[in-house]
Amino acid sequence: MSADLTGKIGLVLTWEVDNQTRFWSFYQQGIASFLTTMHKNGELSLALPYEHKPLRRSDTPSSAWTNCLILLFKDEGTIHKYSTDIVSCARSGDLAPYFRAADLMRVQQSINMVYAARNGLTRERRLIQGIEYVFSKPECREEYYRDQYVWSGPVMRELHSKDYLSRFLGFEIHKRLDGSPLMPKWDVLHIFGATSWQWFKAIPTFRPTWNRHAKNIWGEGMTFKQRLAEWDDMRTIVKGPAKQKHNLTLQVSSQNLNLFL
Repeated sequence: MSADLTGKIGLVLTWEVDNQTRFWSFYQQGIASFLTTMHKNGELSLALPYEHKPLRRSDTPSSAWTNCLILLFKDEGTIHKYSTDIVSCARSGDLAPYFRAADLMRVQQSINMVYAARNGLTRERRLIQGIEYVFSKPECREEYYRDQYVWSGPVMRELHSKDYLSRFLGFEIHKRLDGSPLMPKWDVLHIFGATSWQWFKAIPTFRPTWNRHAKNIWGEGMTFKQRLAEWDDMRTIVKGPAKQKHNLTLQVSSQNLNLFL
């Protein structure tokens, strides 16, 4: 693996579930064993399974979605070798009625923090997490992505280094491999998380940190609130709290952990 995750391609699988207990049982009986074998063989670096409330785009007719699986692999060759088989597992058998989309997505520049800088793996189960799906306007995408690289990424990296944040992992769409016709195609996906103590510590510094970085980039007068309002004209965002299924998570090996901080 390279020095960090930036630019690496991951696979994101999405389902719409009406009974989580039944779905995760089917998941364990099906795709989970395939992924576990890949993980033991060193081909799959990380599997992060999540469930959340039903989300949908309110401004267009669309399917809802409730479950998300994020997979990161040893290298790009591995994902191209196995992506077809993994997607087939995700949309066949008992899982078939729930399947909504499979996307190849690249890890965003500067937005590649999977674990806390301190004791990341041991604090994993205490994280309070959220997920956001972003639909940027094509004509604004270049500017919005640039803001991610030069502003939001560095801000969250600073908060992460000060132990105010454990997880901030972002992806940009590379290619939709498969999906329901009514499933909207987001182009950015973010997972973020911190312990309750980290969130508490971050409150006094959160907005001042964003404002300081905004001033450094755009000059006097630009604030977090103002730039965020400008973003509202560039993209639609659908988000909510996310619950990680820790018993089905496949963690990074200890020798590669430094690449995911």
